[in-house]
Amino acid sequence: MFKRETYTINGQVLTEPRSYQLLISLCSIILTGLALKVTDFEFELLMKNGSKFFTILTSMFPPNWEFMDNIRKAIIETIQMSVIGSFLGALVSIPFSVWAASNITHQPFINAFFKLILSIFRTLPTMVIALIATFIFDIGATAGTVAVFLFSLSYVGKLMYEHIENIEMGPFEAMNRWV
Repeated sequence: MFKRETYTINGQVLTEPRSYQLLISLCSIILTGLALKVTDFEFELLMKNGSKFFTILTSMFPPNWEFMDNIRKAIIETIQMSVIGSFLGALVSIPFSVWAASNITHQPFINAFFKLILSIFRTLPTMVIALIATFIFDIGATAGTVAVFLFSLSYVGKLMYEHIENIEMGPFEAMNRWV
């Protein structure tokens, strides 16, 4: 069961690597048991009330379309916030990513500053940004648009400056030589 297979190929003896599947399974079982103990999980309660999940699920289908008139405006506003915030964030991320790319902008302070700005916005969850924007702009579409804008700016900016830094610089330098 635990014996590793050996093979001879072209006169060279190869042995299968060790399998850690049993050890990993045992550790997973122990950690799951520990998590169940720490969280006071009650399996009997799950068995008793587990059918309520399907009660909720069956009440969702087929959907009750009578509520659609009440939420149509909010759905359209949500789509507008996400489209406008994403578009503007991607648009503004272009100069940010150029300033953050060390092979285009040869100023270490500027590179570090814009990388720091993009990192800070990326580490903040979108809901936290939305809460902060709510204090500034009040509850509404503007706060949501700002949150989506900063999210898009930070992630698209990071992806773009990493791609810019991986560009082959030969053609760029040749173009600059003739200009």
